Amino acid sequence: MRDGDEAGLHTPEGDALAVLGVQLTGDLQGTLLQARLEQRFGNQTGQNVEAIYSFPLPWGAVLLGLTVSFNDRQFTGSVMPKPQAGARYQQALAEGDAALLLEQVDETRYCVSIGNLAQGETCTITVQFAQTLPYEQQGLRLLVPTVLAPRYGDPLADGGLGPHQVPRHSLTAVYPFDLTLRLHGDLATARVSSPTHSIQTIVSAPPAQVLTVSLAAADVLDRDFVLVLDQLAHGSVALLAADAWEAGKTVMLASFCPQLAPSGAAPAGQVLPMAVKVLVDCSGSMGGQSIDTAREALHGFIGQLGEGDHFSLSRFGSQVEHASQGLWPVNDRTRRSAMQWLQATDANMGGTELNGALDSTFALTAPAGTDVLLLTDAQVYGVERVVATARASGHRIFVVGIGNSADLGVVHRLAESTGGACDFVAPGEGIRAAVMRMHSRMRSARMTGVRLQGLEGVGVQWQSALPGAVFEGDTVHVWAVLDAPPAGPVQLLGRCGDSAQERLMATATITQGTALAPAAADTLVRMAAAVRTQALCYEDPTRHAPRATELALTYQLVSPLTDMVLVLERADHEKPATMPRQHQVPQMMPAGWGGAVRHARTARSRNYFECRVPNYTPSGLAMDWEGLYEPAISSPLQKLQHDARWTA
Repeated sequence: MRDGDEAGLHTPEGDALAVLGVQLTGDLQGTLLQARLEQRFGNQTGQNVEAIYSFPLPWGAVLLGLTVSFNDRQFTGSVMPKPQAGARYQQALAEGDAALLLEQVDETRYCVSIGNLAQGETCTITVQFAQTLPYEQQGLRLLVPTVLAPRYGDPLADGGLGPHQVPRHSLTAVYPFDLTLRLHGDLATARVSSPTHSIQTIVSAPPAQVLTVSLAAADVLDRDFVLVLDQLAHGSVALLAADAWEAGKTVMLASFCPQLAPSGAAPAGQVLPMAVKVLVDCSGSMGGQSIDTAREALHGFIGQLGEGDHFSLSRFGSQVEHASQGLWPVNDRTRRSAMQWLQATDANMGGTELNGALDSTFALTAPAGTDVLLLTDAQVYGVERVVATARASGHRIFVVGIGNSADLGVVHRLAESTGGACDFVAPGEGIRAAVMRMHSRMRSARMTGVRLQGLEGVGVQWQSALPGAVFEGDTVHVWAVLDAPPAGPVQLLGRCGDSAQERLMATATITQGTALAPAAADTLVRMAAAVRTQALCYEDPTRHAPRATELALTYQLVSPLTDMVLVLERADHEKPATMPRQHQVPQMMPAGWGGAVRHARTARSRNYFECRVPNYTPSGLAMDWEGLYEPAISSPLQKLQHDARWTA
């Protein structure tokens, strides 16, 4: 690389296809985040190209709109059934027009194809999305994914991806990232911190209460952004919105903050015993800070166990290793053995064979009601098979997602499908709080028979599935479509443990001020439609496909059955003579992935990288070489660029 050259994607011919930058702006009001993600591309090659780029959105986020500008000419996309959208996109490319196709790959991943991006042309894609955040143990934690890490497994056979949807990765790619968030109302007075990025805050002058959070320095897309808000008072609330698409219907979002007895079903002062199988991911992608964080978390968790508790220890990569045939009772001897086991635990066990590891762990001899505590970055394809295995086991799975880009979809689905819970910890983040939260959840009594009361007589057309687990301090969001607006209290009820007596866990009161203004109401209504569409798609895709497609088209939602397409008709003199050459924009490697360390240290316009480069081999993960390298043409770099194409 010569002095003055800019980092970016380069074609095999050496011409630059640049990612000019990614910027996130958003507003957080109560538990509702509304945000815009702007991604800018520039074709500095000498040819007409089709750029393909994958990007993540937060878990539970709903993509509400897409605006695209080609050289400042702005257009808005429309949603079509997947086959029609694909055909329209290909037709536009064949006719020489510019086109864009947006596809949903899974719950958190999207793929955008930009066809016939002409030489010297710039393209800006702005995605609008919204998300409801849950309170967790007296605070809010906003996690915005920015990078897709390599996954273990076959992306086509296990992940169901199309060839163009498989992300590529590069250790030399550097994409600028900027972020601005505005916190409104009571959130403006919260204590705010970020364990992942250096931030700065500005408080607006009274009477408006707005706290603006931005990055303190220029950054890059190599790790997820986390913002933590604590010292927040909160309670159960309900919101109503009139459905502008279906006359006479009302959408309700009830957010409950359950309050349970301090010791669950146990008498006052008595602590419920715990039986837990600990399973820690020791695959190569957990190298470096991630495995250090996992060891620290387990050290703290085992330290919280006491008399009457039982536990087992297992670790996995390409294979699984158990410390015992069953569960150990907690005493001084088993604690010392556990600490020795932790000291010998490292990220040196190859690939992430999560399904086999869970099967083997479930089979360990244990009493009924034993839980599983899983620590992993969850970078694995084939989540449907893993979730099915977990659900059939009868175990609750509590997952701690670790790393700069833990897979949100895998972690959430494993926890929610089994009645467990999940938490996330970024490298360098204090682990104690997450360990205490998870310990508290696992220690609490199981709640069963969860139901709503207070919607009788208003005609419930649809209601989102109630959770299989309820934990004190963790928000429970419930969506519903009603024939008429309800009034008064809506209650969350359930039974504790084996008790036949029903108990009140939380109450959200609906008043005249609960109804939202039209703009906010439309957002809430479309979010409810997205929750409904996703539930139909994943519950029984074949049976519910027609209804799910109808909902997605009515509310213009990108879904597993619908894509968004946009076509920019070009004048004849602007149309290319040939079809575009396909180029997939590679992902940046997450900082610290597999033990690699990225330094965005600049010296005379050069970027240097200090790396331990992971290399998958048939026998597992090996560290090929390490040192300080400059991204220039050299034998080590050529090898690095070749190895960066792995998929796991």
